Amino acid sequence: MPFCMNCGQNLPDGAKFCFACGTPINSNSNTSRQQEWAGKLIQCPSCGEILRSFEPICSFCGYEIRNAKASNSMLELSQKLSQAKSDDERIIYIRSFPIPNTKEDIIEVMTLSASNMVDNYQEEISQAWQMLFERAYQKAKIMFGASPEIQKSYEYFENNIKKFQIMQEQKQKELHSRQLRQAKKEKHDKRNLLKKEKRQYADIQKERKYEFFNKHKEGVKYLFAIGTSLLMIFLGFLPFMLDEIKHNNKVKKLESTVKQIEEYIDNEDYDNARIKANQLILSDNWSSEEEKKWDNIRNSLLDIINEKEALSQGKIKVNFNYKDIIKNNYSDVKEKLLQQGFTNITLSPIDDLVTGWITKDGQVEDVTIDGRTDYEKDTYISSDAEIIIYYHTFKEKE
Repeated sequence: MPFCMNCGQNLPDGAKFCFACGTPINSNSNTSRQQEWAGKLIQCPSCGEILRSFEPICSFCGYEIRNAKASNSMLELSQKLSQAKSDDERIIYIRSFPIPNTKEDIIEVMTLSASNMVDNYQEEISQAWQMLFERAYQKAKIMFGASPEIQKSYEYFENNIKKFQIMQEQKQKELHSRQLRQAKKEKHDKRNLLKKEKRQYADIQKERKYEFFNKHKEGVKYLFAIGTSLLMIFLGFLPFMLDEIKHNNKVKKLESTVKQIEEYIDNEDYDNARIKANQLILSDNWSSEEEKKWDNIRNSLLDIINEKEALSQGKIKVNFNYKDIIKNNYSDVKEKLLQQGFTNITLSPIDDLVTGWITKDGQVEDVTIDGRTDYEKDTYISSDAEIIIYYHTFKEKE
């Protein structure tokens, strides 16, 4: 319907003047109102009825809606992920992905994040998908409230987060199993090395005996030949021979003690095994080479006892000390502890950073194990010991 360009009054078709203000109507001018639409209306391709969000069937004519296209932002994210050269790049793309504004796009982000969190499980990438879901969910609640579609997406996420936690637990169990197998292999290797050293020592003793008798064989014959006077010379060697016999008896006693210690270890009687191992102390008249050898045997047995006893108690051998992990990034420290087999790890941020120039964001300030920081390398700590990682970070923006 035409209208007056001066006062806006609706006019009948063919009017020459406005009956309200008297302004002449130019038939060549465009007197029709123009309308501009904000946004996009989605219509049923069958009857033209305007469709609401998530409507798979037209409520007016019953036409089934198909061929819905993915949003451009999600297509762009998929392309970036497929072109990424490393997992670190994929994590950056996921964490920096901007959340769209429409309900359909936000729910698509939530659904994709919850699904990818458990599909092709990789812990750091799965955590990035989890963060993306939580960002999208918070924005959806602010913009659209607790709509049924958003709640269904969150229920789907909750089911997948349980699967995610199960996968994490399985990974920890696999890591612990590998550590046990490695410890068993190391114990087997140490035992073989100990047996090898015992055989080598026995060969040395045999060689010494052989050399001794060969060296004095002619002397013994000569003593018998020259009579009593030379017999006295022979008797001069007798104390040395007696010392050699006494020495060999001591060696056999030590070897017997080692065998008894191994039996105690096999029977998991670690207290008696440790007592016997500490009794492997040499008396006088031993060469420095022999003392060093038996010191190594004793220390090796004590290491085996301590390691076996710790593993039976669910403890883990720490391969770092307090100074090794301070000032590192907290995520690296956490991953290192998880790889060790520790399960009770808590992150405690210290939001005191302003610029982050000197102290970096995520830099570890302190790490306590059961409230202590005086732990040393190669000590044994329970796998479920409470570990708290304190690290610096920026204050949250209000």
